Amino acid sequence: MKRKAFLIGSPLSKEHEQYLTGVTPDIQNMKDFLISLHGGAWNNSEITVFENPTKNELQKGLIGSFDYVILQYSGHGFEIKNENLYFDINDDEQISLNTIDSWIEAPKRFYFFDSCRQIQKQIVESMQKSMATASYNFSDDDNRKQYRKKYEKIIFDCEKGTSVIHSCSLHESASEDRQGRGGAFTYSYFQTAKNLDCDEDKYFSIKTIFIGALKYFNQNYPISKQQHPIIWPERRKKYFPFVI
Repeated sequence: MKRKAFLIGSPLSKEHEQYLTGVTPDIQNMKDFLISLHGGAWNNSEITVFENPTKNELQKGLIGSFDYVILQYSGHGFEIKNENLYFDINDDEQISLNTIDSWIEAPKRFYFFDSCRQIQKQIVESMQKSMATASYNFSDDDNRKQYRKKYEKIIFDCEKGTSVIHSCSLHESASEDRQGRGGAFTYSYFQTAKNLDCDEDKYFSIKTIFIGALKYFNQNYPISKQQHPIIWPERRKKYFPFVI
């Protein structure tokens, strides 16, 4: 199976007044989790990280045909007239989700976005953050091969389509964790995922983790009354795996 993870982090430059220090932990947490056994034992070569890319760099970097793609974006976002979600990818450029989606070739996709979704471009005030990533245990090559095989078998059995998670609903802003651990909902998602154990045949889907993360988010963040994460509804029998 040809799998690929595109992790886009756009905190903007450190000199920018809207610099987001929480973006780096979001991207690093996703990469660390994917490389871990329970995240699917991804290889480093299967993960591409973009930091404040230009449109040209992004387009060239997304080239390729794959069986399964994970796309993560963490940074500033906004929507225009309910039509499309836009991301700030550097200090001077924005790009639409539709454009990014058109550059990706894969029948099965999981998109995870932690950004605002205000109709007009509104940027949330950034909170001071420090790097705080989860640590995962690694095993030998044989174990990695077994975990990769299990992960890809689950994806193979899933229907084609695109599953999407947003950290907030339309018209809302996305908050950050005040302790410097990333976006509030993204941190909730990884906290939920890393505390689950799977036996040989079991796995936890992106939707199952979403439901658990929503509970964690509501219990631990007062801002949850103003921020409502969503997962796009789908008519599918099996959701893509996240923890195996």
